Amino acid sequence: AKAGDEGRLSHNEAAALTHVLGKVELRALARRTGERRSAEFEKELMVDRSAPALGRAMLLVAAAGLPEQVLLDAELLTSELVSNSVRHGPSDADAITLRISVGTDALRVEVEDGGPDPARPRPPGMEGGSGLALVAALSTRWGGERKDGRNVTWFEMDLPRPGD
Repeated sequence: AKAGDEGRLSHNEAAALTHVLGKVELRALARRTGERRSAEFEKELMVDRSAPALGRAMLLVAAAGLPEQVLLDAELLTSELVSNSVRHGPSDADAITLRISVGTDALRVEVEDGGPDPARPRPPGMEGGSGLALVAALSTRWGGERKDGRNVTWFEMDLPRPGD
């Protein structure tokens, strides 16, 4: 493998990892604990059709142990952000960056790409483009900004205290 490809997954590797992570997800949902541990995760994803599924799987592993509805909502929102980066990022981009942070009080997911403009919701009535409206509706906070010449779109979800 070339040095530039280190850490990147092929389509077949992504499909295999998604399968394994799905098994981990089932076990994580079945196991509940009384305390929550912080987690940090960052990974480059290839800009292709497998990126949203791989992003969802990575979210479910990083956020394992959170309440089921939080996981389901965060999985959907992660898919929306990754899909937007794949769809609207520059055509010559070969990777986007997914960052997941699980704290004691909040879950934060960031997707970074090299697109020319930060993500913004489309006006009501335009065809398509309802993904960011969904992000706004299901998350506690969200935003899009430029950082070091790249777009960073993120959402946060406040978490219930363990045991609630």
